[in-house]
Amino acid sequence: MRAKSGYITRARGYAGYVKTKKGTELSFSVLFNNYNCSPSEAKHKIEKLLEALVEL
Repeated sequence: MRAKSGYITRARGYAGYVKTKKGTELSFSVLFNNYNCSPSEAKHKIEKLLEALVEL
């Protein structure tokens, strides 16, 4: 996975590329805005989503 993260108050995002277990390369962009959890929990949720992309 190659990704760039960024954040400002109540907004967090990641964009990049990931290669799945089947060998397909995907591009992605994930944005969280005005979330109602802690910043560390938002980061953890995004990372779990990105990990799931690898499993495709």
